[in-house]
Amino acid sequence: FRAAAFQGNGKALYKLGMCHLEGRGAPYMPDQGVCFLKQCAKEVPEAAFALAKCYEDGVGVDKNAQVANDWYRTAAEIGHRGAQEVLSATPDTASGLRGQLQRFQQRARLGDAEAQYQVAVHFMEGRMTARDESSACKMYFEAAMQGHPAAMCAYGLCLRYGRGTDLNVADAVKWIEAASNAGNGVAHMELAGLLEDGALGVEKDEARARALRVKAEVWEDEQAVRLALSLAKPAGGSVAVR
Repeated sequence: FRAAAFQGNGKALYKLGMCHLEGRGAPYMPDQGVCFLKQCAKEVPEAAFALAKCYEDGVGVDKNAQVANDWYRTAAEIGHRGAQEVLSATPDTASGLRGQLQRFQQRARLGDAEAQYQVAVHFMEGRMTARDESSACKMYFEAAMQGHPAAMCAYGLCLRYGRGTDLNVADAVKWIEAASNAGNGVAHMELAGLLEDGALGVEKDEARARALRVKAEVWEDEQAVRLALSLAKPAGGSVAVR
C-alpha cells in the first residue's frame, strides 16, 4: 500500500501513517506518521480519529486539547462512531459508560472472555476507571487463555514491551504468533515485522512476512490499532486489539 499512499489513496495514507506511528513495517517515526494522517484525515474517519488521539496524547506532536477536539469533531462529522461518542460524553452518557464497565466486570468474573478483554482495554486506557496496566495485563491473560485472538495479541504486546508485566520476548513471540494463527490482524503485522527483520529470535522469512501483510490489509479494527499503538509507547505514556 506504500505505492498507493504516494499516489494519494486515503486508506493507504492512513495505513502508512499508522505503520510509522507503531513502528511496524516502517521505522518508528511518529512525526512522519502524523504527517501522513493529516493528508487523509478529512476524508478517512479512522485517520481523523487517530490524529485526534495523537494530539490528545502528544504522540508525534505537542499535546493540544483544542486541536484534538477539532479532529474528534471532524472524525464525527464524517461518520466515526467512536468520535461521536467522545463528543457526546455528557454526565448522563458517562454514567451509562460506567454502568457498561460494571456489566463487563460482572461477566468477566463469570469467565466471559470477551468481557475480560473489554475490562482489560478499560484498565489499559484508563477509560471510566483508573489506569492500571498490571490489572489490564492480567485480564488480557485470562481472556488469552480462553483463545480470544485480540487478547492473545494484546498479552503478547504487553510481554514484548513490558507493559503491566515483566519483559519476556520469548513468550511474547509465542503469543503473537498464536494470535496471528487465530486471524488477528495486528498480530499479522507484528509478526510480519519480526519475520522481515529476523528479530527477537524469529527466523527471517520475507515471503511469509509478505503473505501476512496481505492478510492484514483486508482486516480492520480501529480499537485494536489504537491499543497496539499505545502498548508500543514507553511505559508511563498515555495509553484495544481485535
